[in-house]
Amino acid sequence: MNNWFRLLAKSHYNSNYISFRLRRFFEKTSIRKVIGIQLTSTMFLAGIIVPQVQLISANITTNSKTTPTIVSQSTITEVTYTWPLNNYQVSQKYQFYHPGLDLTAPYEDSVMSIAKGKVESTTTSNWGYGKYVVVRHENGYASLYAHLAEILVKTDDEVDKNTVIGKVGTTGWSTGSHLHLEIHGPDGTINPLEILPAIKVE
Repeated sequence: MNNWFRLLAKSHYNSNYISFRLRRFFEKTSIRKVIGIQLTSTMFLAGIIVPQVQLISANITTNSKTTPTIVSQSTITEVTYTWPLNNYQVSQKYQFYHPGLDLTAPYEDSVMSIAKGKVESTTTSNWGYGKYVVVRHENGYASLYAHLAEILVKTDDEVDKNTVIGKVGTTGWSTGSHLHLEIHGPDGTINPLEILPAIKVE
């Protein structure tokens, strides 16, 4: 034990042994690059991606006359909502940092509205959600369909669950062909699995 204390206290090139070793460790180019990449990624996520997602969510206003604050059992069991794709796989579940579902599907497959409603907005961007559509439904809920390759509807169009509103794509911040689906209720986003027909999710 005494030998360890002597080693730690030992002067090494006019510096404490620990300080010397740590300095050499962090002076390595590979370490600086790794730390730099991590810091850059963190700043990018915190400064750009998160604020834009929050802005999009804030812009999807809910109907002030809507009274429910939770998804009722009757809403869940009614045959009102359907999946927006015929051929898909859930690749990303709903999480606090990911307010929707990612559905992997073949490029340019048809995307349909999950229920009857009216197109509230369509947006085309090179960032964030890329090309996306927001549909307002009769019960005050709204659904968002993002990363579309093509938008096939316009604002104020009446749609139902058989209406093709767009095509699966990879626009915006996307690493592959998929649909990002969000559902917004009176109190914010909700898990789409709570109102869509039950499926087996791995």
